[in-house]
Amino acid sequence: MNSKYSIKIIVALVVFVAVVVAHAAVGLGSLWIITAGALAGVAGILAPERQPQEALEAPPKPSAVVSPVESLQEMRTRTKRLKQSIKLSGEQRQEFFADLDHFFRTCRDVVQEWDHLAADSLQEEKVRRIMDIYFPETCRILEEMPGVAHRQAVEDFRASLAVLQTEIDEVHKAILRDNLQELKDNRTFLELQFGVVRKPEE
Repeated sequence: MNSKYSIKIIVALVVFVAVVVAHAAVGLGSLWIITAGALAGVAGILAPERQPQEALEAPPKPSAVVSPVESLQEMRTRTKRLKQSIKLSGEQRQEFFADLDHFFRTCRDVVQEWDHLAADSLQEEKVRRIMDIYFPETCRILEEMPGVAHRQAVEDFRASLAVLQTEIDEVHKAILRDNLQELKDNRTFLELQFGVVRKPEE
């Protein structure tokens, strides 16, 4: 018997037997057999199909993970599009461009040192959210603003970008501290290996 339909047959039989028992107990009239068959058929149709075992046990498909380099490329594209689509002039335009460039450069520096984030999943997750969620969403909101509102909207955008800049700066500084400490540790190791005596002022 096909397992997909077995549960429907079982449900139909149970309903049919229940109707027979009810007829024997209280009497359902001369049409009881038709009633029993109809109810059993409806119950069988409405009963859910049994899912194949392999379908039940199949693990969910993992969501595609975007690489940091791909995220950076997407950021570059968004940055260029913003510069072209948002109409500004004078000092505000220069400051807007400078903020975008500074943010992109910091993210690029972090991506170039991505291996340093491997041991800190929280920092890595924060950077991914900044690059893949918060920055794109902030850009989208600005892009959807009408042209007449660009001057004020850009100031709000820059304020939001400043928050993201602060967070990415913290990650970047932590990476730099790790790099400096690694250099100091390597210097100490080499001095011990070769018997170098460090001068007091060092």
